[in-house]
Amino acid sequence: MLNASVGISASVIGSTTREHKRRFGRIAYVGTAILKVFAFRSRYLVVAVDGLANEYRAVEAAIMNCGILAKSLHPKGPPIRIDDGHLDVWILGPKAIRDYPATSAAS
Repeated sequence: MLNASVGISASVIGSTTREHKRRFGRIAYVGTAILKVFAFRSRYLVVAVDGLANEYRAVEAAIMNCGILAKSLHPKGPPIRIDDGHLDVWILGPKAIRDYPATSAAS
């Protein structure tokens, strides 16, 4: 498994049309993401890891096993290695719209 997620990324991927992907390539996702960021609302998510459940108010929750994907979403995050025998959990719950750019700002 490389990545499984719920939230805004799934919404962006599902809402980007084939026509836009054919016409604009990967940049089509950026246009959809901009529209979704302003309309997407956070939700309460319960995430259980090793039998311990925690509740979060978030716009995204992802389980990852690939550092390339993780670094593209959160460049300042900890290293995620495919060969370490662990799945990593990433939860995004910015407090305000002005916090979104900081979640993807390069280190």
